[in-house]
Formats: sequence, C-alpha cells, structure tokens
Amino acid sequence: MNATTPAMAWIALGLCYAASAALALAMERHYGQWRRRTPLPAEQTLLRLAGAVLLALAFLCCVAGWGGAMGLVAWCGLFAAGGLLWIVLWGWKPAAALSGLPVAAVVAVAGLAAR
Repeated sequence: MNATTPAMAWIALGLCYAASAALALAMERHYGQWRRRTPLPAEQTLLRLAGAVLLALAFLCCVAGWGGAMGLVAWCGLFAAGGLLWIVLWGWKPAAALSGLPVAAVVAVAGLAAR
C-alpha cells in the first residue's frame, strides 16, 4: 500500500458508482423511471458502453493503487459498494441518486488530476 492508495480507492468508488448507474439506466425499466419513456437502442448502447468504460477505468485505478492481485480484489469490493450505493439511493430517492452522479464524476476527475 502506498500513499496514493486511499485516493485511488475514492476515485474507483466514484467510477464504480457512475458505472452502476449507467448500467442500470441502460435497462428499459429504470430508464423509463428516469425519462418517462422507453430508451432508444442507441441510448441503451451508449449507456452500456459508458458503464463498461467506467468499470475499466475503475479497474485500472485499483491495479495502480494495489497492484494486480489485490487490485482485482479491491475492484470487486468497490464495484459491489458502488452498486449497493446506487441501488439504495435509486430505491430511496431517485433524485438523490442522479444528483450523486456529478459528485462522483468530480471526485474521480479531481483524484486523477491530483495524482
């Protein structure tokens, strides 16, 4: 563990939260709750792609902070934590879940810029 590990954990958590949101909103049911219509196929594809890219970035952050083996374990835990945070907020207050997305993006970008 080095000095950047806690920062990388917060960055990866923010990325995992945003990825969980993108993957959930790619589903017709959740997209309909958000936009009050069914998503276009291009929108679903874009959200799925964004979720995959965000997960890949989170994985790279974890590997950079902990190394290969522990980075994978940390990524799995942070993905679960980010997903759980999204699920709880989306079920409790969808507006709060959506307003958390810019916060997650700012945390991730600020952490990457500070690195």
